[in-house]
Amino acid sequence: MGEEFRRRDRPYVSQTEDLLDPDRARARRTACDGSEADALAALGSIDFAAARARVMAPREVDASSSRACLRGVPSLKSGLMTADSYHKQQEELMTRERKSAEEERRKDPEVKRSEEEQRRLEAEKKDCDAATRSEQERAQRLQAKRQQLAAPQKSSSAKGAGVKKARLSFDEDAGSGDDSDA
Repeated sequence: MGEEFRRRDRPYVSQTEDLLDPDRARARRTACDGSEADALAALGSIDFAAARARVMAPREVDASSSRACLRGVPSLKSGLMTADSYHKQQEELMTRERKSAEEERRKDPEVKRSEEEQRRLEAEKKDCDAATRSEQERAQRLQAKRQQLAAPQKSSSAKGAGVKKARLSFDEDAGSGDDSDA
């Protein structure tokens, strides 16, 4: 009955702690009760000389340049990074993950067959497009050649009339007759 009174009086003592670890619960209760009036007085009998000597002793510091804090890249700034560098790093990680996932996917024989079939169809389409383009270019070249061969025959008479010929001495008579007619 006295135990139940203590629990109602102090809600910080849990019943589960009493069940799981009764020794710890008892120690906690005695510490909270204040049965030991002066906790520091209880520590008075302990000699802290060894602890004091450890605290007062100077620290041994490694002055070499291979200390852990001096190793590494100083531009990393102890792991701090800007938003841009974080986004770049995340993009690199995502790229690596996509590549590894793609490699895993390509290991599947069904995927290999479908990709080979797709490549074959693309190559056939490319060849067909190239043949069509080649045929069109050939037809254009032939048409241009036909026009070039046909054009000089039509324009040869017009071309000759527009071009001045050099006068020779014996053409003077023929040329003077032409000038008088005009």
